[in-house]
Amino acid sequence: MEWVNIRPTYTQGNKTTTPEQTVFSWLSRAGFQLELLRRSVDPPVTEYFYFHPSKYIQVHMVEDPETGNASFFIFYPGGQTIVASGFRELQAAIAAG
Repeated sequence: MEWVNIRPTYTQGNKTTTPEQTVFSWLSRAGFQLELLRRSVDPPVTEYFYFHPSKYIQVHMVEDPETGNASFFIFYPGGQTIVASGFRELQAAIAAG
């Protein structure tokens, strides 16, 4: 098991956040819970799985190991899946329902 810090870090009193922390914060405020964080060694990929307990929506976030950019796969009840290629697209997709 590996513990991963997803809280902001402070350097000389200034808060520095990562894209993962921004996504975690926004999804938490929207009612999602972090279910699982998985890291793969080869290829070096980090995956985050979020779930909304009352809406039954799952968000799967996958970071590209080379660019650090994230892709989001949003699974809705009934089998509909939407792919968002960035944080702004994720926000728009979740807002649209």
